[in-house]
Amino acid sequence: MHHLALACLSLALAAPAGAAALTHADITRLPHKKVERSLPAAHPSSYYAYATRLFDEGAKKDALAWFYVGEIRYRFHLATQPSLPADGDPALFTSLHEVVGSRINGWAGADPAAWADGMQRALDWDAAHDNAFTSKTRHEQQWQETRSGLAQMQAWVRDNKEQILEQRRNNGL
Repeated sequence: MHHLALACLSLALAAPAGAAALTHADITRLPHKKVERSLPAAHPSSYYAYATRLFDEGAKKDALAWFYVGEIRYRFHLATQPSLPADGDPALFTSLHEVVGSRINGWAGADPAAWADGMQRALDWDAAHDNAFTSKTRHEQQWQETRSGLAQMQAWVRDNKEQILEQRRNNGL
């Protein structure tokens, strides 16, 4: 993982009151199933750390799905907390989105169908699992709006498959 993202993650990996903390060490060392069971109560940055681990381990399609779960959960968290200090979670989200996202999306762009499928896996997982960090029931509107944003991006990727591939060829990718 890039040093910037690692530094950001170590500052942010915290759980809400009453939830067991999921540390960076846990995310990088625990068996996948244990990490995945703990993620619904974890800070949204945890999903980016897990996606990075999976990507580094070669499980790139799984990394793609978990990255987008992180996108949903972090964007949702930020939407419910508009007065957070700009140098806190909003800055961390921007850093993770750029550092982790550019790596994973760069890989995903070579296969737009798999890219869109990864987004669908994220949407499905998010819908099926509780969010103990940011309540989906208390903030239903923000949750649905966040999910809608990813669904729109997914539709754009599906509808523009050839354009995406052509642009990658033109850029030497």
